[in-house]
Order: sequence, then structure tokens, then C-alpha cells
Amino acid sequence: MSVPPIEISRLMTKLRQSRTRLLLRQPFFGLLLANASLGLDDGCETAYTNGKNIRFSPQFLAGLTPRETDFVLCHEILHIVLGHCFRAKGFEPQRFNVACDIVVNDLILEENGRDLSSISIKGEVMMHETPKGARGYKFTAEQVYAMLPVTESRGGKGNSSTKEKGKKGTGQFDDHSPWEEADQELYEEWAARVKEAVEACEKMGKGRGASPLLKEFLIGQPEEAKLDWREILSAFVQEEVTDYTLVPPDRRYQGDFFLPDFAETTDSVKDILFMVDTSGSMSDKEIRAVYSEIVGAISQFGGRLKGFLGFFDAAVVPPKPFEDVDDLKSKRAFGRGGTSFDAIFDYVDGKMEHKPASIVILTDGYAPWPQKAKAKGIPVLWIINNEKQTPPWGKVIRLPGEDGL
Repeated sequence: MSVPPIEISRLMTKLRQSRTRLLLRQPFFGLLLANASLGLDDGCETAYTNGKNIRFSPQFLAGLTPRETDFVLCHEILHIVLGHCFRAKGFEPQRFNVACDIVVNDLILEENGRDLSSISIKGEVMMHETPKGARGYKFTAEQVYAMLPVTESRGGKGNSSTKEKGKKGTGQFDDHSPWEEADQELYEEWAARVKEAVEACEKMGKGRGASPLLKEFLIGQPEEAKLDWREILSAFVQEEVTDYTLVPPDRRYQGDFFLPDFAETTDSVKDILFMVDTSGSMSDKEIRAVYSEIVGAISQFGGRLKGFLGFFDAAVVPPKPFEDVDDLKSKRAFGRGGTSFDAIFDYVDGKMEHKPASIVILTDGYAPWPQKAKAKGIPVLWIINNEKQTPPWGKVIRLPGEDGL
């Protein structure tokens, strides 16, 4: 059905007004929406995103109140910044769609003081609780997915309206089928935009302005390290990294940085990339614990350990160089999405101008393991904070817990 130009103009004004309203009332969402292309698509039934654009059916948008329009825009932008549309492959579509909507809607509900009208369309409250009635915002989509019963795919465009009778909040409205078109590289860009939006909110005096699972956080006062890093890294350098330095350098990289001199002493460790898992499966306490190990490693080496510190979930927060403990005090972590180890190696291979001599990954290991070939010969040391997960390759060290392991 053809939409008259005057109606198109009116509807686009409605979208712009909604974005401006959010910028004033909930600047975190408004700033993120400023990076998305808003528009109309007469070929869809409701609304959708493909990771870059947010599109509305003209008829659907025309029937929304201003508050409902705000809700739908927030819903779509959260699917983007949480990476839902970039990591849907491999999941049962209908079940994953429901899981993502539960997480997103409850985040919006939390941001609006648990006012159910903030996630309602035409009086119907959208789904926001896990099957056992827990608040959806406390979990990742993958965690909620595991809680949901297996469903039969109904085909179509992925905007099923699966309902659980008796549950408060059962509605589902948007089309997730365009997620198949989402460009994976965009997720990394959105991770950077989240960081920028948080920082802008702070400068405006609006607080963090971010939903609980999207916030940035200072890691806080480090605890005492539990590992003997002098022994661990010295052995690692001798067994793995020294051999690596004998490999002919990539012609794209010149200078002393590429071939760190470990011949001086095994106590002098340079150019190590530390990557800390900040995905939804890692609690703040666990993140602080692994961060404390990095601080401990630097302290134990008396300033001779130099390298980079980065964070990752399904995307990588660009690593920053450090030379001493003071450099780490201002580090802020971003994350709380799913987990992708592949993202680390893709970043190192494609985005780091100078390759690290080795990579130390501190994680709970709850994600698909990458292929060894992804490391491109760079030695990898896994620091795992439990006994349940074991990488199929690389060196592995278990991080002791409060009760031993």
C-alpha cells in the first residue's frame, strides 16, 4: 500500500520527536539512537532492526502513542547494543527471540521504575520475566534461552507471539528476521558508541544514564593476588613465548616492538595482552578478582611487566597500554553481553597495529572455544576461575576461589 508523502513526513516527524524526547528524559537511549538510521518500511508488519537501521511499518507507527513509540525505539536500539542481532546464529530462532525480548523489555522496565505502562502496547504488557518469574534484566539472552522450553519453529518472520498463560507480560511485537543480515563488524562499533554515550551522560550531569547490563563500571580496589605470577609467566615465557620470538616477523610490522627481547631475563615480560571477560556470566566480584590478578602480576614483576589491558564480551573494548599499576587504576570495563573468544583473535589480527608477544585471557570459559588457528601462532595462556571449563588448547591456569578452586 502506497503511503502519501504528507503521511510519510508526519510519521518521520513522530520518530524524530520521540528520539528528541528520549534524549532529554533518558539521554543514554537518545544518544545511542542518534547513531541509528530511523525510517519506514511498508513491507514489514510492525518494526525491526538489522543492526544498523531501525524501521517501522507506517500503519504500526501511526497507531502508537508517543510513549509507545519511545518504548519501541528503546527496544530496537537495545537489541543492537546488546548484540542480539549479531549473535543469533546457532540458536533456535523463536526461542532466542523470546529470550532477547525478555532481557530487553525488563531493562527498559528497570529504567522506568518498574512502571509496566512503559513496556506496554495497546494495554498489553510485553514479556519481561524468566519462566520462573525472575527479572529478565539480570540475565543475558543466552541465559534466558537456556531457561525456556524447546519450541517448534513456526517459520515466518520471527515475530511470534508466544504466550504463557498466567504470566504477567506476554506480548511480543517486533520482527527479528532481519537479524540474519546483521553485519558482525558493526557490533564492535556499537560497543564503542555505548562507551561514548555513558561518558556523555556523565558530562551532562545525568549520571550514567545506562541500564544495569549496559553500564560501565570502575573495577574498584584490587584484592590480593592469589597466583604466583613470577613463576607462571616466567615458565610461560620460557616454554612458549621465547620460541615465538624466533618466528620471522610479519613484514607489515617493523621495529623492536614486534620482537620483544626476552633474552635479558625471564623476569622481564613485555608486550603481553591481558583480556578480561566482562560478559553477563561474570559477576562484578569475579571481574574484580581477575583484575586483581593483573595488578598482582605487575606488582610481582616490579614494573618490568608491560603490555595492554582490554575487556571483551561478544566484542572487544580496545586494549590500552600499561606500564605500572597506576595505569590500571582508571581503567573502566564495559560489557555484560554474550561471550566470544573469537572476537579477541579477530581484533588482534585485524585491528592491533602491533601484535602482542602473548595473550592472557581471564575468563570463566562459558562460551564456544575458538580454533587454535585463530591465534596465528601467538601463545595463549588461559586463566580460568573454575574447574568446569577447560580450553582444548593453550596453557591453562586455574584461579583459586574462596574455597580452594
